[in-house]
Amino acid sequence: MTPLKVGTRLRSTVGTAEVIITKGRPNIVTCAGTAMMPVDNDGGPNPARASAADGGQQLLVGKRYQTPDGAIQLLCVKQGDGDLQIEGVPAEMIKPKLLPASD
Repeated sequence: MTPLKVGTRLRSTVGTAEVIITKGRPNIVTCAGTAMMPVDNDGGPNPARASAADGGQQLLVGKRYQTPDGAIQLLCVKQGDGDLQIEGVPAEMIKPKLLPASD
């Protein structure tokens, strides 16, 4: 499989989650244990299976997720359930940077 590139929008095939690759070139991104597919692929999610990934991580709109080393980052553009993994490693949500107080 060829690596995915920055700007590719991926969607879960078992839920409603969608992400965009913002950094790096992952080979595979999974949500709820199933590979995510590019949005332009016809094998997209079935709306009737809105959340087959019960009990997993809640992916939040506007939040960024990355590999522990920070080499690959994803931006969540559509909320959904399911544990997000990049290259088989659990993705972690990036904490917002605190700005200094402007007193």
